[in-house]
Amino acid sequence: MPVIRASQSCASWQLTVAESSPAQDGIAEVLLLNDSIGIFGQGGRVSTNCKLTSLSPSFVVGVLSEKFLLAVIDPKQDAKAYVYAVDGAGNDTVITQTYTAPRLQLDLTQLSALRGIRVGSDTCITLTLHSDSVDVDVTSVGLSANAQLKLSGITPALPVILHKHDSLTFSMCFVPVDTSLHTDPLIFHLGCFDDSFSIRSSGASAAIEAYDLPLGDALIGDSVCMSMPLANVGSIPLTIFENFTISDSVHFRINDRSQFPATIQPHTSITVRVCYYPTSAAFDSAIIVWPTDLAGAFADKQKDRSVLRGHGVIHLGVAQGKGTGNGWRLNPNPASSGEMSLYPPVEIYGEEVSISLLDILGRERIALPSVRAGYGAIYLSTTSLERGTYYVRLGMRSGVATLKIVR
Repeated sequence: MPVIRASQSCASWQLTVAESSPAQDGIAEVLLLNDSIGIFGQGGRVSTNCKLTSLSPSFVVGVLSEKFLLAVIDPKQDAKAYVYAVDGAGNDTVITQTYTAPRLQLDLTQLSALRGIRVGSDTCITLTLHSDSVDVDVTSVGLSANAQLKLSGITPALPVILHKHDSLTFSMCFVPVDTSLHTDPLIFHLGCFDDSFSIRSSGASAAIEAYDLPLGDALIGDSVCMSMPLANVGSIPLTIFENFTISDSVHFRINDRSQFPATIQPHTSITVRVCYYPTSAAFDSAIIVWPTDLAGAFADKQKDRSVLRGHGVIHLGVAQGKGTGNGWRLNPNPASSGEMSLYPPVEIYGEEVSISLLDILGRERIALPSVRAGYGAIYLSTTSLERGTYYVRLGMRSGVATLKIVR
């Protein structure tokens, strides 16, 4: 009669099958049952999630004793084995080995707090591991070598055996260095095998988009002001501080510095009012570098400086009525019908002239395509405007002329 003795280690058993009959018939066969219909005497004996291997190079029928390894295939799943042995005389025996897999539950409710963390900042959460079945020997907890995550405060201290309904708590901290999405395995070494959970974390950053501003022509001694946007094209709020500098603060100024420090929400922008004060007939430019709360390389990830440009031009005087104060003639003025003619002076024949009409607040109301000055009139219609006082601005290579008109 065969006798089977089993010695368990983790998720496997070492089996010794020996012949105990006085007749010494020897072992004829040893196998795992997959007997759902009862061929071997009892129905429903189906082995699951396990395998049986002889520890000898080759099994010889008739040996009096043989050793086998019965192993669980997947230690994360339950297993059951029906080991059948028969000797040369037809005597047989069956033993049953049962394996219950540890069932661990990691509370993942706080993992969302590891997404969208500001690059360079530190965020920590507390995680809890529950044991819901058999005793589990937890020897260590770890992360992959390249993880931007750190573990601390493991309670109780390891190694520890978690009994059913016991818990293990620890802190996980994340200090992102980039805005990539990272997936790292959190590995629990459980003595017999390792179990792991995927941890996803990501950094986030604001990103400044500073625009350039061409302020165009401005009369010497006068000024021109325009609005310039500053945008946050990142995913978290951006702060721009008040200690910005303008490389040429004589000709360019920010009207209202009191709006700084300014916080810009993601995918929105603010506007700043920039003014140009020319002091000579020249092209002027300046650079503003905007200091922000962005970390390291992310400070200039998009564009963190604005380039300002302006052109100072000479004021050639103001002509009124039908006179020729600056060489230009305007007729009729006042223009009750809204139609009038401009006559350029001979000295500028052949020059390109830009013509625009401004109201008394300096707002452009009409802009005409550039024309080449020559013999004959340039026609200007103001019929679309309400009655009042306006200025015709004439831009030439030699300077700018302004004519006052009444509609």
